[in-house]
Amino acid sequence: TCDWIASDHHLFPLVPNGVGFEGLAPTDDRLERAWRRLDLPGPWCPVEPMGQSPDELLRERFTVPADAQARTVQVAALDAARSMPEPGLMIIEAPTGEGKTEAALLAAEVLASRFGLGGVAIHLPTTATADAMFERLLDWLDTLPDDGVSSHDRSLNLLHGRAHLNPTFRSLDHLGGADGISTFDDEAFSGDEPSPRQVAAVLAVVESWLRGRHKASLADFTVGTIDQFLFLALRSKFLPMRHLGAARKVVVLDEVHAVDAYMSVYLERALEWAGSLGVPVVALSATLPSGHRTKLHEAYGRGVSTRRFATPGRRRGRWAAPVSSPAPGAPLAVSTYPVISTSHGPDVATAPIASSPRRSTTRIELAADDDDVLVALLGSALVDGGCVLVVRNTVTRAQATYAMLRARFGDDVRLMHSRFVGPHRSTNDEWLRTRFGPDGDQRPHRAIIVATQVAEQSLDIDLDLLITDLAPVDLLLQRIGRLHRHPRPRPAALQEARCIVVGVDDWEATPPAPVPGSVMVYGKHLLLRTAAVLRTHFAKHPTITAPDDVAELIEDVYGDWPLGPPEWSRSLEAAQAQDARTRAQRVSRAQGHLVEKPRADVQMLADWVGVGVSVDHDERGAATVRDGEDAIEVIAVRRVDGTLRLLDGIDGCNEVLPETGSSMPDDVALRIAACTVRLPGYLGIGARADALLDALEKYGFVEAWQSHPHLRGRLALVLDESQRLELAGLQFSYDALTGLKCEAP
Repeated sequence: TCDWIASDHHLFPLVPNGVGFEGLAPTDDRLERAWRRLDLPGPWCPVEPMGQSPDELLRERFTVPADAQARTVQVAALDAARSMPEPGLMIIEAPTGEGKTEAALLAAEVLASRFGLGGVAIHLPTTATADAMFERLLDWLDTLPDDGVSSHDRSLNLLHGRAHLNPTFRSLDHLGGADGISTFDDEAFSGDEPSPRQVAAVLAVVESWLRGRHKASLADFTVGTIDQFLFLALRSKFLPMRHLGAARKVVVLDEVHAVDAYMSVYLERALEWAGSLGVPVVALSATLPSGHRTKLHEAYGRGVSTRRFATPGRRRGRWAAPVSSPAPGAPLAVSTYPVISTSHGPDVATAPIASSPRRSTTRIELAADDDDVLVALLGSALVDGGCVLVVRNTVTRAQATYAMLRARFGDDVRLMHSRFVGPHRSTNDEWLRTRFGPDGDQRPHRAIIVATQVAEQSLDIDLDLLITDLAPVDLLLQRIGRLHRHPRPRPAALQEARCIVVGVDDWEATPPAPVPGSVMVYGKHLLLRTAAVLRTHFAKHPTITAPDDVAELIEDVYGDWPLGPPEWSRSLEAAQAQDARTRAQRVSRAQGHLVEKPRADVQMLADWVGVGVSVDHDERGAATVRDGEDAIEVIAVRRVDGTLRLLDGIDGCNEVLPETGSSMPDDVALRIAACTVRLPGYLGIGARADALLDALEKYGFVEAWQSHPHLRGRLALVLDESQRLELAGLQFSYDALTGLKCEAP
């Protein structure tokens, strides 16, 4: 790191042509100015709030009513953090809406103080959830006790590929230190003032040193996608920087159940490294199968066994003495939920969370996958108004459902998915939060939101009725968590929380057949087991109560015992065999880029991670730690009267965009980059992907973009004035209401 700072030409400017070395200021003066320009924030020095009750801490750290009381999960998380003898893994499992995020931040503050750590890293499933969490992190930082460093001067970063498009993050960018950062320093020269040509040749304003791509994880406080944590296990350049950034923080992993079989390979290896480095990890989930929980604790424990130092409770430069491990808790019963489990070695301690007074009971109904049936359901449910969430498992299916419902219910229907450009996606997210968030001050009389999995997790929204495609039971429970989340007046027909499961043509078939799109996303095995569990559950009672029923439902679906009627057995066995083959293939692919395990016999960090390089670019790394085809991303623009412009309705859409030249204003480049959109995944496979990329490189290469770091290497999807395009045998179209569509002619 010191070498990196010393070699930064922004801090130690090169001498312009025509200026002699004899005119330079003394070395000490140049060093002082460079240090001032570097302007590294002061370290976070947390103080454990031992004297404050959970209720007091909750009120001080978060925006809650003055008489708010900490929920049981928050009290239990604080107790676990205060009693953990050394850095370990804490997994918090509790229903949606119970305040797990607040519990994790309270625990992180205690863990950081107890073990001498200087930061917190929060990782979430998607960029959208990371952006939302970044706002919450800023609010939390403002409430931390005064340790001599202003919250505005703390070192913080947003870590995902589109962070530069986040307006809040951009507004926090400060242009260097006391005198700004410039590659030209007029105080470093004597004699006449430099010429304007000299100034123009070297003048450049840059972001803070810690905002660099490879140094970003060194900031004290970071929010990013789960990929950023998985990168600890990916063979790549600058891997020691990532390990260095993680080694001094408490790590929070939200929605940890969302990690699939491929990503789990990286997650378990990253947890091994966290255990080896003495990094406390707090993982959150509302729906975590017990087998997944066990694997996470085992991975962390393997890492702990390689620790070379005593307990990293470093205070004023000293390492704390080892603390003896407590006796392991009782074995975790399948029905134990909600629960906190902790480990810092081979033993796992479990602490069932006291029963919360909050109970949510949802009536489950099954309906045929038919448009007429859906319209009839909505018509009867919304007779007196109300707000409905319709979840589809694929974007294409969501777009088709939206078009059909829009024709019937008009402007009351809104579509949400991941295939919108940034400005429209932000508008959709803001609309969703302001209408259906905790305050709900702009809640419409009637609304139908058609969405994909973007509405499934990490969103505090409250709807009256849920209609959802069949999905694995843990994801169904996540979707149900959007129902009746907050107390508020509701129409008479929607007083009871109801979830209507569709996505199956005939529920009486042997066995039922999920729609093809759902099978493509989730595989047939878990869908059939979920259908079997729902059928068995309905034989007892037609409702699901959280938290009472959650653990049993999840364990039944993810268990290995037979389910369903005997006549389903052959189909279930075939689906299970196919699922096993698919999982094995994914695990094998992941292991090809996996970093070596931590070892106790090494001497230097470089020895630990010196395992070769397979990836050298963050975006390629993100594709590597997530399974699937190589998704193609483009920037959607349009051509109007022979000129290139942003899509209709976006700020600045009437401005002509430069296509040639070597200079691009930052604000223009950011508006263009915000229009990045990912094409459907199947377009990234085989010969079709090759043909499409060839066409994009021929018709979508914009010379002017190559001079700007936010646009370099990007390809354009240049739509016509009506925002349509036929390219490589495919028909593309874009609309602010439906997003990007792609169809074969």
